[in-house]
Amino acid sequence: IGSLKGIHGVPVGRDELSMYSGSNLSDLVYQISQGRDKERLDKDSRLMDTDPFTTVMISTGECSMLSKCSGNTGLYLRVIELKADVSENGSWTLSADNAEKLKKACLTHYGKACSKLAYVISKMTEDELEVYFQKYRQMYLDNTSVSKLKDRASLTYAMFLMTAAIMNDKLDVRFDVSDILEFLLRNEAENSKDFNRDLGQRFYQKFMEYVWINRTNFIEDKTHARKPVTLRQSLADKRTVPKITTWGIIKSCESLEKIINGKAVYYEVTVRKNQFMKIVADLGFEDGKNILKRLKEDGLLNCEKDRYTRNRKIDANSSEEVYVFWFVSEPEETDELERELIEFDKKVP
Repeated sequence: IGSLKGIHGVPVGRDELSMYSGSNLSDLVYQISQGRDKERLDKDSRLMDTDPFTTVMISTGECSMLSKCSGNTGLYLRVIELKADVSENGSWTLSADNAEKLKKACLTHYGKACSKLAYVISKMTEDELEVYFQKYRQMYLDNTSVSKLKDRASLTYAMFLMTAAIMNDKLDVRFDVSDILEFLLRNEAENSKDFNRDLGQRFYQKFMEYVWINRTNFIEDKTHARKPVTLRQSLADKRTVPKITTWGIIKSCESLEKIINGKAVYYEVTVRKNQFMKIVADLGFEDGKNILKRLKEDGLLNCEKDRYTRNRKIDANSSEEVYVFWFVSEPEETDELERELIEFDKKVP
């Protein structure tokens, strides 16, 4: 982020940004889109000045950046991933020879057209630019198949299309705006499908770990449990701290030998509706209903046929609508989880 300070109106390229070593790119994406670094204090606890920037980050990568981000749908609007396999022939170039010629041309090109475009735009009135913008924003809205967030997404896609159109009209460059729109729409549809398909699984892994770490807030039903065989299970079984607020029930299901998608079910986890939505927010996700839909499609939600809930009794209270999940594996090993369990063990006699 520090290298971007003071840059305005010039795109910045970074090779393999998706290879970022951190586990979550969300903060980085938000900082780039907001045009400023995190606020920090100096040695005297005074707020330090931050140099803003206005740029677009362009990066290549072998894997998806969004796969390293949280489930916040706002990230989907801030990161546009262009995939080669959504083009008509499965590639961005016509042949190996074509790719080599493009590479040579790019290595001797220094963005001279950008200064000309900037000059042309500086001579246009706001009303002229607004006409272009509204025309191509509406063109996108009339053709997109992605209904959710399309109004916000249209602001970005309109900029792509109007830039090509202005270059055609003012600089006599030949861009096929219709083809550009078609490519962007195919890419958008594919990204939307991938994002939604992965949403349930991204949440599910974090949800299992969250439940495990906060296990003392659940009533444990070990009717169908087997004898613990792992350190984690042994530590977890010692958790006897009184529950101030009951979030739900964790029911061991190992001896039932239930199988979902080829995997054994370890637990049935019941969670109160309002608590589940709080967990969704705590984990950095927004659309709880969409998550429930994905988990139901994956067979991981134990619910009525026409809804996402079941009626269950928690504590001594009357029956209530709750969400019931199948946990088909134990949470993945993480340093945070192991530390939390060991620290808890030190506090329990």
